[in-house]
Amino acid sequence: MTNNIFLPESLQNLFSSSEKNLTWAWESGHNPMPITPLSQDIQKLTTEMGANKANEYFGRTNKSLKKIINGYTYYATKNKNISKTNLNVSYSENLAQKWEHDFLPEILKDLENMKSKLNQIQDIKSGLKIINELITINQHHWDIHMQIVIPLHEYTDDFFRFIKSFNPNYKLSNLYDLFRGIENKTVEIDENLYELKKKYDLLINTNSEEQIIEEIEKFNEKYGYRAVGFDLADDIWKDNNNIVLNILKSLPLSVLENKISDFSNTNEDKFLNDLLNFISDESNENKFHNMYLTLRSIWNLKEDHSFYIDQYSSSLISLAFRKLGQILVEKKYIQYNTDIFYLNFETIKSLNSDIIIDDILKSVKENKASIEYHKNTTPPKYLGLLPSTHVEENTNEFSERLKQLKGTSASSGKFTGVAKIIKNFEDSYKLEQGDIMVCISTNPSWTPLFGIVSGIICENGGTLSHTAIVAREYGIPTVLDVSNATNIIRDNDLIEINGDTGVINFIN
Repeated sequence: MTNNIFLPESLQNLFSSSEKNLTWAWESGHNPMPITPLSQDIQKLTTEMGANKANEYFGRTNKSLKKIINGYTYYATKNKNISKTNLNVSYSENLAQKWEHDFLPEILKDLENMKSKLNQIQDIKSGLKIINELITINQHHWDIHMQIVIPLHEYTDDFFRFIKSFNPNYKLSNLYDLFRGIENKTVEIDENLYELKKKYDLLINTNSEEQIIEEIEKFNEKYGYRAVGFDLADDIWKDNNNIVLNILKSLPLSVLENKISDFSNTNEDKFLNDLLNFISDESNENKFHNMYLTLRSIWNLKEDHSFYIDQYSSSLISLAFRKLGQILVEKKYIQYNTDIFYLNFETIKSLNSDIIIDDILKSVKENKASIEYHKNTTPPKYLGLLPSTHVEENTNEFSERLKQLKGTSASSGKFTGVAKIIKNFEDSYKLEQGDIMVCISTNPSWTPLFGIVSGIICENGGTLSHTAIVAREYGIPTVLDVSNATNIIRDNDLIEINGDTGVINFIN
């Protein structure tokens, strides 16, 4: 094996000779923790098949290979020389209308249908039948997901390249300034959470705990179909009122109030005029306006599609499995309804056969132990052929010589505060007002945490990722793409984060 190929001995048999010469990158943005066996199986039937259908729709070839190693997802590019088929510009120009009149009404109808089917799960047979129906619907939703994300990202890139052609110093993160304050589902949820927080503060003083729970249940019926992570086994707001209750307890009303009011404070005209000053040609000015208006009309879809598909639709799949899991508990197959996520889908489908219960319990126990073990280890960023720029770092100990980290600036501002390592939502109890959150990645259900912290350091994400967009809405200094941040930085380190330069300094 050559020096630039990294593949631990224990993983050798998982890669063919040709695969060992590919660069396999850990997809930490959507897989910061090991995923359960059931989630792995359902992803193949929903996310992956939906993405394949969208690629077929756009006439594209799937260029990537996928492997799950110890629960972590790795991707490799099959052929870097495959040219990308550019989308028809008219598709992006009509995407807002297609979402409003076609995609969204269809999704909303599907979601109501999916919810009604949950009540039809009465036994193993009916449970499996319903789950297969939900999987088919969810797979179609992921097809829609990609029919939104692919053109949205491509049009954003095209617009950015066009701006760079007449303003070479323009940064990708500056694009956000043109679209700040546009209403989307994430902002809507935060605004309603703010209203709920006001009710909570009034009711808590009168010891009206029952009424508080009623208000939380009303909120969750509308916004609670979202998980705290990316795995089907992760807690769902709708299924656990304590998630919102704990957010209300720790979320300072004054902080949230200030940040909610900031959503509408934009300088859109100023940023537009600053850019237009660089354009002297009338045809380019017209092109700029057309592209800007198109992107402005679909900018909200960055968050909206995630709420309805990544969160809502997927949560209903999870709730269906939890309901089936409860039936398996009653039949003594498993101890807890969430144990179902530690079984393979094929095993679950064969439970009506002559299966030895002890074998099922053993599989659950072994899979739980494996995930728990690998949850406490940090997987290599790359496997196989290492990129020429990558140097494998020793993440076990913090070097005394290292006083500074560098990442990508995502939201401007400077702040000095106490670091808290938040690898998953369950760690959020550690956060206090003014802390700096250090994480691998975030997802939309983490947004309330942005109301507590005063700085964010993230190992993953780009300047137009969910983390960056929400951080800029909240005005929180944020640095992304900081390699091994959750291992190098420790709880209660005093650090200075500079969102303008992407530099992180250790105070002590």
